[in-house]
Amino acid sequence: MIGIFGGSFDPPHKGHQEIIRKFWEKFPDAKNLLIIPNHISPLKEKKSATKKNILEMLNLMLEGFDQTKNILRKDEIENEKVSYTIDTLLRLRREFGEEEIFLLIGEDNLESFPRWKEYTKILELASLLVFRRKIENSRMIPDSIPQAKILFMNNEIIPASSTEIRDDLRNGKINNYLPVRISDYITKERLYFD
Repeated sequence: MIGIFGGSFDPPHKGHQEIIRKFWEKFPDAKNLLIIPNHISPLKEKKSATKKNILEMLNLMLEGFDQTKNILRKDEIENEKVSYTIDTLLRLRREFGEEEIFLLIGEDNLESFPRWKEYTKILELASLLVFRRKIENSRMIPDSIPQAKILFMNNEIIPASSTEIRDDLRNGKINNYLPVRISDYITKERLYFD
């Protein structure tokens, strides 16, 4: 089994660490967890940090994990195009054959999932591993997604948001959701301060 954890990671934070930790707690025998930072998400604007900065911050975040099983993939971030999940999955399906694939998403993304490019094809290629992001336990599943393709995780909710972290840093506020190594790196590189 392969897990795929994609996103902007601009910057990576403690919520991302919790997702990785919970994935391995739930699936200790998984083959790999692929961490795949995107270049540009179809639903977001351009990033605040450079790809070099994001890759360095992700490497710092992954120092606390088994790096033989948590693989940082650079294919999307170096592609310099809008990143579509379907394209990533088609590429990984060619690479991993019939290996079971779980796509890790937050429950906030589950609600908008039917708007993703070729979402029904995504569900043919992978199942969804959905992480809690909200305090209330709504779990609104769109009618168009088969329940058999969704597994909910009972992870600790860490109300971290990369957008809020960037805003806090621009406003001179300390944000407790940044791991120390990443916070030190951001300060050293003067990221997000203007």
